[in-house]
Amino acid sequence: MISLTFDRSTWRAGYGVSFVLTLLASCTLVGERITQGELSVAWLCSALLTFVAIVCVQSIDRSPTSPAASARSKGRVVAAHALGAASAIAVVHVAVALKSRLAGGALVERPSQIVNDLVLVGAILGLVWSLRAANPLVRLGLPAISLGAVTLYFATARFWHLDPFPGFAVQRFVVQQALVTAGALLVFDVFRPARA
Repeated sequence: MISLTFDRSTWRAGYGVSFVLTLLASCTLVGERITQGELSVAWLCSALLTFVAIVCVQSIDRSPTSPAASARSKGRVVAAHALGAASAIAVVHVAVALKSRLAGGALVERPSQIVNDLVLVGAILGLVWSLRAANPLVRLGLPAISLGAVTLYFATARFWHLDPFPGFAVQRFVVQQALVTAGALLVFDVFRPARA
């Protein structure tokens, strides 16, 4: 019964942190669309998003001590992170679409906007998961895959957004945000206390 309670709290923590991370990432993109690339909004959102990504790493650290239970628990947290991310993306995009329809908003909401969120959140979660991997191949492979996906996304940028910011593209903002968060997570990983 204790492990079941722990698994539920681990699931809730993973889901909640990922939901907040993704909600913040999606709202950052919407905020930048509304403010047309306002730098102060970008800096604030970047700092908050990086902080929540670090909290997300810590949510994976809440795992049982036995190796088998630990692997099972981390797998559940990864699933909770994925479900939390999908839920938050749906909430933000449904809200923006409804507001645009009802209030005649200036933002256009199409499925291609979801790709921006998926790439940003997917890259950040891939980096988060890699920090807790014991296997060196996963520890190096996930960041390579995450940053490779960001690169591919940037190379196909013209397909993924309809609201350009003055002076630079939304895709550039997504790439910069992913790289800033990657750098902050790397610094966090280097300087945090030894992992158990």
